[in-house]
Amino acid sequence: MRKSLKSKDSEVENKSQNDIEGILIKKNVSRQIRKAILPWIIFGLLFCLGIVFLIYSGVRKEFRHNNWVATQAVVVNQEVKDIIDKENKGEYNRYYHAVFQYFYEGAEYILADKTGGSSPVYSVGDTVTIYVNPSNPEEFESQATTQFFYIFGSIMLVISFCALCFTTSPVLDAAFPKSDLPQYIGRYLPTAIFVWTVTVISLLMIKPHSVLNMGALIVFIIAFALSLFLTVIMIISIFKDVSRRKRIAKQIAKIDGILQGCDEFKKQHPDYFSDKPNKKL
Repeated sequence: MRKSLKSKDSEVENKSQNDIEGILIKKNVSRQIRKAILPWIIFGLLFCLGIVFLIYSGVRKEFRHNNWVATQAVVVNQEVKDIIDKENKGEYNRYYHAVFQYFYEGAEYILADKTGGSSPVYSVGDTVTIYVNPSNPEEFESQATTQFFYIFGSIMLVISFCALCFTTSPVLDAAFPKSDLPQYIGRYLPTAIFVWTVTVISLLMIKPHSVLNMGALIVFIIAFALSLFLTVIMIISIFKDVSRRKRIAKQIAKIDGILQGCDEFKKQHPDYFSDKPNKKL
C-alpha cells in the first residue's frame, strides 16, 4: 500500500513539474513572439519586395528580348555625374555612365546609359549587346539595367530571409530549449545562405564587365574562402552536436540499465528494502 502511494505521489510530482515547465515555456514563447512581431512585419515586407524585384527583372528581360532589337554597341566614353549627398551636406557622390555608340537602321546614335555605377561599369572600347526600342531608337537598355534589378532583388531577398531567421531564433530557442534545431535554423542556415549568395553574385560579376574583372575576382576569392571556412566550421559543429547527443543517449541508456538492475535486485531481495526490521541482521 505504501509503495503504491509513493509511486502515485511521484507520478503527481512529475506531472505537476512537467505542467509548470510547459507553462513557463508557453509564457517565454509568447514573450519572444511579441518581441519578434515588428521585425517579422518589416523583414517580411522586404522579402516580398525582393520577390517583386526579381519578378519585375524577369518580366522586363522577357519583354525586352521579345519586343526590342538586340544591337552591338561600342563604349566610346564615360559620362560622369556628381549627385549631392543630402545627408552629408557639401559632399557628393560620383557616378559613371557608359556612353554607347550604336547604329540602328542606318542611323548613328551616341547616348549615355541611364544606369550608372560608383565605378565605371564598362571600359572604353568594350563592345556590348544592348536592346533598342524599335519605336524609339534613342531608348535602349544595357545588361547592367536588368542585372541591377536582379542583383538588388536577390540581395534584398537574401538579407530579409536571413533577418527573419535571426529574429525567429529566440522564439525557437524558447519553444525548444533542449534542441539544437534553433541553432541550425536561426544561425547556421542564414549565415550559409548569405555568404554563398555573396560568392555567387561576385562570380557573376566577373563575366560581363571587363573593368570589374580584377576587383570582382578578388571579391570572389575572398568570399569563396570565407564561405568555405564558415561552412566547414558549421559542418564540424553539427557533427559534434550529433556525437554529443549520441554520448548523452548512451549514458542515459546505461543509467536506465543500472536502474532496471536495481529494480530487479529489489524484486529478488524484498527483505532488504522492507520497513520491518530484518531478523537475520
